[in-house]
Amino acid sequence: MPYGQVVTGPPGSGKTTYCHGLSQYLTLLNRSTHLINFDPGCDPTTFMSETVSITFDIRSVVDLTNVMEKGWGPNGGLQWCFEYIAHNADEVMKRIKSSVIKAERSKISKMPEPAKSTLEHYTDDEIFQGCYLIIDFPGQVELYTHSESSSKILSLLTLPPHKGGHIGLNVVNVNLVDSTSIYDAGRFISTCLTTLMSCIRLSLPVVNVLTKVDLLSNQSAAFDIEFFASCDNLQPLMQYLEQGSVEDEEGEYADDEEYQNARRKVKDSKFYRRHAELTSGLAEVITDYGLVNYKLLSVSDAALMGRVVAECDKVNGYVYTREEYDTDDNKVNAMFKAAVKSDGFNGRQKELEDVRERYIMKNRVVEHDEDTKEDA
Repeated sequence: MPYGQVVTGPPGSGKTTYCHGLSQYLTLLNRSTHLINFDPGCDPTTFMSETVSITFDIRSVVDLTNVMEKGWGPNGGLQWCFEYIAHNADEVMKRIKSSVIKAERSKISKMPEPAKSTLEHYTDDEIFQGCYLIIDFPGQVELYTHSESSSKILSLLTLPPHKGGHIGLNVVNVNLVDSTSIYDAGRFISTCLTTLMSCIRLSLPVVNVLTKVDLLSNQSAAFDIEFFASCDNLQPLMQYLEQGSVEDEEGEYADDEEYQNARRKVKDSKFYRRHAELTSGLAEVITDYGLVNYKLLSVSDAALMGRVVAECDKVNGYVYTREEYDTDDNKVNAMFKAAVKSDGFNGRQKELEDVRERYIMKNRVVEHDEDTKEDA
């Protein structure tokens, strides 16, 4: 059975950037990587490069642009597209497999001898078994929270051939969220709730990732990055929900008496108190499930990417079957195996330390220098 990742997350979380960075990274590991665009509203050609190409584009089946011409809006049109894909999922799976095999055959035809002669005798199924698929899903959360179409598509994607499936993908759901959500308590709790709902509704093994950590600084975050990555207890965020974000209290509006009076009036309202109680209850639900925690990622950081890939390979089982974990024939594999071994508490602490040193503290120094220049 082939292996792969289904990449989900809200708009702006960096899904397409991750997919392209991951494709380049896995190519260095000598994996037969194939990028699948599963977003009917996204034109993947705008993100293609010499090293990254799209093997299958779902727009060849249904295009959101054409659906919207019939009177649907962007969200409703996307729902319609996924219902259509789910209804014709069997044919879609056949086309995905056919496209991947065709791309692999094309690669084999360009190989030097004797590898070319050897691989040309492989059957289509044997070739397909060695592929790694990266499937870029749309970002609209309604597809996962209010519709069964996504679950149906994914269930057929993972259905093994001996049970009537065509692909039988050993897959992990990589759920991406923007790390800058940590600056707002309410937004971060909402992000965690969406993450939890995706974990439950999609019924796939999951690796949750906080992306764009290279943009973080500890100027405005209420707690250290470890607090937001572990999500062991979200109740301490409630005080910042009531007080507003740190920037509101200590930023440009801190001395604005009219603004602060308006904030106090809002916080004294019945609606605000009930909203705080509801948010506290949701935070408790998230903690009680114990399913939400995050890996940290900057796509341009090979070490962090290696840790995410290593975690994904353990979750979908790739790590237990592939030769790259048993050989040390190049520096890329050596680096990757080092990331695989960075497991447990020590590995987690090393990941956190790297992010603090490379990005959070560095960005804080840059911000301080800029503020000093402005004061001068």
